[in-house]
Amino acid sequence: MKAYRCQICGHVHFGDSKATHCPFCGVSANYIVNSAEYVDYGKVENISEKTKQDLYKALRYEYEDMIHYRRGSMHAKSNQYKAILDTMSDHEERHAHAIEEMLGLEEGSAMPVNMEETLEKPMTDSENHDEEVFEKGMQAERNAVKFYSQIANETDNPRVKMVFHALAEVEYQHSLIDKMHC
Repeated sequence: MKAYRCQICGHVHFGDSKATHCPFCGVSANYIVNSAEYVDYGKVENISEKTKQDLYKALRYEYEDMIHYRRGSMHAKSNQYKAILDTMSDHEERHAHAIEEMLGLEEGSAMPVNMEETLEKPMTDSENHDEEVFEKGMQAERNAVKFYSQIANETDNPRVKMVFHALAEVEYQHSLIDKMHC
């Protein structure tokens, strides 16, 4: 059995071969390396003010989406929706942690302070249907693909470029999940 590590979220997983996707953040095998080859990039240096602002905006989006999926999961009527929303929430949280690392922030430090309060709020009528929660999430995924692709294409920083290409791919894969099969 070998140890593999994700270059985006840093998590290690074990197996006889490399996984097709990181089981923690969802990125493709392109970003998974043998653990001994892992590079800890840490905080990115020498980024433009615009890139820094984009990273903070992306961080906010990831936490908002994480909370949306987590709330949806807590109130899901279908076990299938619950499982999918749980996994998507976990992916969004891992993405947030990767962005926090690039900004030199402690993991979880940018999480909204009112998260528990938000999670415990009753669902509104429009949020009280699995399909509507799911569709709102899919729209957020499509928006993320556009924004993250833009960040990757506009930055000169190789680490930011790599992370946002990877996140755009994951968000794109999320956006393809067919609600009819949930």
